[in-house]
Amino acid sequence: VYGGPDNYEGEDMTKAHVGLAITSEQYDAFVGMVIVPALQTAGVPAADITGCFAPPVVDAAFKASMVNK
Repeated sequence: VYGGPDNYEGEDMTKAHVGLAITSEQYDAFVGMVIVPALQTAGVPAADITGCFAPPVVDAAFKASMVNK
């Protein structure tokens, strides 16, 4: 997602989530109740969470690659 040197080499998001039937509401809850608190607990500044981590995670195309698959 960030284009760094350690690029993800696993399954694409659609393949990884096939059959899970994740709803939009479930995805949003996971982001809000798991991802954000984990970043906060790890000491990631709020500005970095909203400015760096949030944009790709809330990107409509990225979300669509996992929702309702």
